[in-house]
Amino acid sequence: MTYHVDALILRTRNVGEADELITLFTREKGKQTIRAKGIRKIKSKLRGNLEPVSHVRLGLAKGRSFDVVTEAKMTDRFSTIKAQPRLYGLAAKAIELTDVLTFEHEKDRAIYELLLYTLKALTRSSVPSSAVVLPPPPAYSESDTRLILAAFEIQLLKLLGYDPHLRRCVVCNQEVTPRASLLFDERSGGIVGSECRSHATSEITLTTAKFVNLSSERPAVAWGARITPMPAVEEVERVVNALRRRFTEKGNMKSERYLDSLT
Repeated sequence: MTYHVDALILRTRNVGEADELITLFTREKGKQTIRAKGIRKIKSKLRGNLEPVSHVRLGLAKGRSFDVVTEAKMTDRFSTIKAQPRLYGLAAKAIELTDVLTFEHEKDRAIYELLLYTLKALTRSSVPSSAVVLPPPPAYSESDTRLILAAFEIQLLKLLGYDPHLRRCVVCNQEVTPRASLLFDERSGGIVGSECRSHATSEITLTTAKFVNLSSERPAVAWGARITPMPAVEEVERVVNALRRRFTEKGNMKSERYLDSLT
């Protein structure tokens, strides 16, 4: 039995003399691992078509342990991303987050579309007009692309069933009155009300809180100016990392260490 899928390549690993196991996130089946036989041979027709951070159309045949690639057609290599180390690092982080936070054989088209949309947004190759509230800038700055990735991570947490908002106190669950700066507990990954201020480790701006809350509702909040002024990217990343640790217990990742090495 054969079938076709549209897939984003998450990672690969060598097996046997010339094969690879390839982990995908597909539109049709969610995350799955497949086998590409003979792909490491010089004359293999599959070579170059199954690289991480790629969008492909695959033909697959049912196998005993893993389904096997019978054909591969490249849809988008994301060459712009791969030509720029920092863009590649951000894309790799989106890929890694999707990989480590999802399980195999759980179909979720929304996650597939979020990841695909984010990769396209990083290259500005296909941003739906419906997502644009204000005219986007001529070219994304480094801060813009980092905020795109932060918005992706927030929305991914939301799609996985978590509630990454910053509206209620993480200690007592009471609604926190918005003000210019808010108390934040980085250990618990949430804002803190005035009555629980002893739990706070720092302060964050209301702009950052608005960015997180809007991103949890709308994944496209970062591409194009949605908030004026835009939040400080370092503060947003610190808050989003705390939210991830709060909900998933996932700390520093390989892609983040790569990004740190570029600074």
